[in-house]
Amino acid sequence: MARPYIGGTSAMVEKITASKTLTQSDSGKVYILNPDGATATVTLPAASGNAGWQVTVIVTEDDGGNMDQNCNISCTSGEFYYGIVTGADGGGGQTADNSSTDHINIKQNVAKSGEKFEIFSDGTYMHAVCHVYDATDSLFATTALS
Repeated sequence: MARPYIGGTSAMVEKITASKTLTQSDSGKVYILNPDGATATVTLPAASGNAGWQVTVIVTEDDGGNMDQNCNISCTSGEFYYGIVTGADGGGGQTADNSSTDHINIKQNVAKSGEKFEIFSDGTYMHAVCHVYDATDSLFATTALS
């Protein structure tokens, strides 16, 4: 079944080039994350009270290579991730501990264009399923990159 899109098929795709705070109305969107000149943090809305909220974030670099800037995908203060990061390089994956892991760090110069983060709320936690090149370059963390 096709998803209905208000305003055409591209209305649900948005490029992020600087820090951005997402809202309840951003649910269902696909974000293309490519910071322009400085570290970018995408802050999620509260998981609490937003069961079913979801987004997909895909990192990209215009030259198709490694990210030029650090990026963070951060939970609202005091909320945490459940989830898993799987790496395509064959290295070990990583899980979030839902009690202190409130950031996904995407490291400059090593994280790859095309990495994908699917994030949704169950009403208490944000859940993230992350497909990355190397699970040590894009990972769950307790502090944001700067």
